[in-house]
Amino acid sequence: MDKYWKKVEREFAKLLEGRRIWLSRSRKGSEDVISDKVVMDVKSTKSKKSLSIKREDLKKIVERGKELNLLGVLGFKFYRDRNKYVVMSFEDFKRLTRWFNGYG
Repeated sequence: MDKYWKKVEREFAKLLEGRRIWLSRSRKGSEDVISDKVVMDVKSTKSKKSLSIKREDLKKIVERGKELNLLGVLGFKFYRDRNKYVVMSFEDFKRLTRWFNGYG
């Protein structure tokens, strides 16, 4: 049976129409999931009510996104929560909102 964190990575990969990167920590990048538009580092909680986000992890995935010309985000899910969340740089958020409003 899969570990909970692997299941969460697979959920994000499916939603992004991408793929889960197997053993991503042993490679150069910090990504767990990659699609044609997004590269994501995935965090999850198992029986915890909170999650710590390290500045280093967020900076790494944002930089990795820039290297690959993709949006670099940190995705996370709390245990027994149907919702999934993302954290991104404000610069990327501004670009997305301009794109959604037709100013891309």
